[in-house]
Amino acid sequence: MGIDPWVQATAMVGWTSWAATCAVVLGSALLYPTAVKIRRRRQKPRPDGIQVVSDPSGAKFEIVAVHGLGAHPEYTWMGEVPANKRLAHRLEKIHLLRDLLKSDFPDARILSFAHNSDWLIDAPVKTAQQISDRLLDQLAKHRSCRLRVPIAFIGHSFGGIIIKEALCKPGDGAREVVDSTCVIIFLGTPHLGSPVSRAGSIAAYLTGFLGSDMGLLLTMTSHQKQLSDSEERFIDCMKQKEDRRQKTGIVAFCETKPTYLLRWLSLGLIVSRDSARGSHAATLVTIDTDHSGLNKCHGRNDQLYRELQKQLRRLEPTTTPTLNGNQQFVVDKLGAVEGAAFDSHDNEHDPTCLAGTRRELLEQVYQWANDSARERIYWLQGKAGTGKSTIARTVAHYFATQDRLAASFFFKRGEGDRRNARRFFTTIAAQLVQRLPTVAKHVRHAIEATPDVAGKALGDQFEKLILKPLEAVHRGPSKAMTVVIDALDECDGDQDVKVIIYQLSRANRLPEAPLKFFVTSRFEPPIRLGLEDIHGKYIELPLHEIPKPEIERDIAAFLESRLEQIRRQFHLPLGWPSQKQLQKLVQMAVPLFISTATACRFIEDRRHRGGPKERLEKFLQCQTGSSSFNATYRPILDQMLGLDESGEEESIEDFKLLGFLHSVLDIPSERSAPIRLFHQSFRDYLIDLKGGANKFIVDERDAHEMLAARCLQLLSESCHLKEDICGLREPGKAREHVDLRTIDRYLPSEVQYACLHWVHHLKGSASKVKDDDPAHRFLRCHFINWLEALSLLGRLPESIKFIKELQSMVNSTNGAQVGAFLHDAERFTLFFRQVIDAAPLQVYSSGLVFAPAASIVRQTFETHLPSWIVNPPLSESDWSPCLQTLEGHSGWVTSVAFSADGQRVASGSDDRTVKIWDAATGVCVQTLQGGSGVRSVAFSADGQRVASGSWDNTVKIWDAGTGACVRTLEGHGDSVFSIWDAGTGAYVQTLEHHGGVNSVAFSADSQRVASGSYDNTIKIWDTNTGACVQKVEGHSGSVNSVAFSADSRWIASGSWDNTVKIWDAGTVACVRTLEGHGDSVFSVAFSTDGQWIASGSLDKSDDYLSPIY
Repeated sequence: MGIDPWVQATAMVGWTSWAATCAVVLGSALLYPTAVKIRRRRQKPRPDGIQVVSDPSGAKFEIVAVHGLGAHPEYTWMGEVPANKRLAHRLEKIHLLRDLLKSDFPDARILSFAHNSDWLIDAPVKTAQQISDRLLDQLAKHRSCRLRVPIAFIGHSFGGIIIKEALCKPGDGAREVVDSTCVIIFLGTPHLGSPVSRAGSIAAYLTGFLGSDMGLLLTMTSHQKQLSDSEERFIDCMKQKEDRRQKTGIVAFCETKPTYLLRWLSLGLIVSRDSARGSHAATLVTIDTDHSGLNKCHGRNDQLYRELQKQLRRLEPTTTPTLNGNQQFVVDKLGAVEGAAFDSHDNEHDPTCLAGTRRELLEQVYQWANDSARERIYWLQGKAGTGKSTIARTVAHYFATQDRLAASFFFKRGEGDRRNARRFFTTIAAQLVQRLPTVAKHVRHAIEATPDVAGKALGDQFEKLILKPLEAVHRGPSKAMTVVIDALDECDGDQDVKVIIYQLSRANRLPEAPLKFFVTSRFEPPIRLGLEDIHGKYIELPLHEIPKPEIERDIAAFLESRLEQIRRQFHLPLGWPSQKQLQKLVQMAVPLFISTATACRFIEDRRHRGGPKERLEKFLQCQTGSSSFNATYRPILDQMLGLDESGEEESIEDFKLLGFLHSVLDIPSERSAPIRLFHQSFRDYLIDLKGGANKFIVDERDAHEMLAARCLQLLSESCHLKEDICGLREPGKAREHVDLRTIDRYLPSEVQYACLHWVHHLKGSASKVKDDDPAHRFLRCHFINWLEALSLLGRLPESIKFIKELQSMVNSTNGAQVGAFLHDAERFTLFFRQVIDAAPLQVYSSGLVFAPAASIVRQTFETHLPSWIVNPPLSESDWSPCLQTLEGHSGWVTSVAFSADGQRVASGSDDRTVKIWDAATGVCVQTLQGGSGVRSVAFSADGQRVASGSWDNTVKIWDAGTGACVRTLEGHGDSVFSIWDAGTGAYVQTLEHHGGVNSVAFSADSQRVASGSYDNTIKIWDTNTGACVQKVEGHSGSVNSVAFSADSRWIASGSWDNTVKIWDAGTVACVRTLEGHGDSVFSVAFSTDGQWIASGSLDKSDDYLSPIY
């Protein structure tokens, strides 16, 4: 049995005479330390700090072991295996942590803390407090990138003192460790000191020339004040924890045998029973060994290990792991869309595949997930009702049980943020950091660097919150993690769907941190086109290609299982249903799994007439009609009406009573919870004029009209839309500092819905907006309150689209007043959008105060001007020609261009990016990065591509929707510009200038090209011959940008002379000079209708100017 150095050193004291003791000490001082020092120089460096012994995925608690004074961090936990058992163990020595605890506690993360607390050889001048500081610091750092799990400390001898000191530290770091600590096991810890420590300190003093130090040993002297102070602080710490209703189990192991030196010199008990127990309430466990045997086991049957295992089992934590600080920060800042995750409360009753069904399909998916070399995207597509969502839930559940689910998002049409992509990537990121704690730190850095990242373009969100954090993790997950995305076809916005698919394909950049995506949807064009754009980087499985016998087998298995449950529930006789009935149900359902689920809910539902037998017969009587869902839903609706026609009109009213629709609707018990369709196909059936719903058909226009009226009524009559909705009182209080619970309290869910969707419903009703109608009256009374509400909800940028949709609905003969109001409302919102978006109450203290005197919005809401502004500033008389200023580039804006439909603006900058903006809202929807500073940008005629020219003499062609770079064109030199085939990337011809070329633009028919140069001129070229057909002079500085109007009649140019000039493209006469920029103009562009020119300047702004011909 090995003896620790501390025990060997302190072995020089006993009950023998001081003379004999001194002789032993002097001999040891001269011979032993010298031998040890020589031996250590030949050994490998000792471990230092936190050492990870075991780190299983999904660890439920953490064992932290701290060794004693002067011990070797590795060997101290190793015991000799008896000779007669070495063959069975295949070991000569057995490690307590690595060989025993790791095997018997597979759910535990096991750490050891190595520290240099030597006292005899090369001793560091350290105190127990300094060592405990290091333990706390390293433990906090370790836990900062992992889930916070409960801690079980094991401290041998002096290691127990270090643990106590660490737990008694002030500060948040110690508080987190204290709160997480549920078990402390002391192995021979001298809480009240040891009688042999003073003798050890004498040895240290005598061997000081070898680097000995007696400081730590003196700390261990019996009844030493430092020890008693530590014990008092520890007792107080545990009492405070109990006051917080947090219990910590404390167990003290003590020796019963004396320690001998050289087998004849007895030192007695190194740590007495009372000292091992201490003054705190610890459970005492006596072990039949000496002090050196309290940290070494000889096998599983060893008494020490049996007791240690027993105590750990008894006190094993059962609490759920909690998020670490970085994880909590990310989750709090990003949040997650409620109900989007597969295992959310909203979805807990949604089914998974019945055991034994879909075997072949699921096995194929699992094999794909296990093969890191396979494509990153798996697309499962099929018609409505074929079981896609059930398969997605099954796949997500399986990966979750394997600890390989990165995240899940189940889209659902009509349900808040589950219906769109606005918070898709933020939700994925919030879940991802919970599954991969090491990523959380990097996501946090991204949020701190860009606080508004959740409102950025989808590509920016994916780049900053997912892609780059995963790339930054040095050690990725050992196995591929999978993101499950269901019903992508139910995401609003075809372009957003394509962007999502492209961003997912970029996960190919993550070879060290493989991330895969399992996607389900209907076969919709946006998804198909989006997948085609990523050029085969996906696997596709159409559900309709699964062999019919497999589908029939699985549907039959499901029906047999569910109908057997119903038979038992209603005490029906054996043999129900008959095989004939079962086969007919199967044939009616194939290939629609939703039909089987709906049929079973209908048969089981006691609210319908008759019993299960009668309801089954009723269901079987229905034959499939023109709609594939007629056989599924018509029996339920017919049952409500009854078989006779006499009372049908009255029964139609019962259709509105939700109690009759439990078979097709998920109706929660809470009145405030939303009602959900069990399946989207029921909606499709009700609005399908040919689907067989007959009198149950819902006219979408009528429904939209009713909902629009109810929304406006709620917003107009409630007390929710008012000045300072949430009682903030501070005009400058930022929206991000307003608690979400406060917003939900003052803007309940129904008010939020009305704010966000009343315009949508009004548009869906095909109604016209007229003067003094409900919509106009609402705007006159609550427009600025509505803007405040949208800002609080983080949806202010959408207000521009709402206003434009309302403008498109204005009645041409009876809408002059509301049309004028909406035009002014658009200017008001565009001008003040950024400040109102940042601080909601600025709509009053900035918007109304600084709006022009002629502004209709200002005049309408003049009574809302802040009373504390005694002398309001003088404002402009009317709106300036500048519609809005777009900010976001970090360098000079060198070029801007409109898309052909006028919906988007592209801008190029010296910051090496191209940004694509929503022209209506001013929101940046894409940031394209790559190459050097961008000199020029242009949209293709169809708006699908953007071309950019850079200082590195290259032209890049980008997909305007997804942000992907699809081609790089090279070949430029100084003072020339080249024409390329945008489809093939082939070089066509080169046109020469005497000065460097800053900008080029095609005419609408592509027959002419205009170029602006450093030589202050504009040249117009014939694209077929390459001949210069016109030379335009008039600028006094370099021409930085040129643009043709849509009809090719006009050319606009921007110059270093701070002006924009408009030229007649035929006569090349200058028809107007526009001044207003404070620095050189680097870019100009016409709107599609020729009404506006956008210009970008070195002042880093994009201004909209109105030309006058």
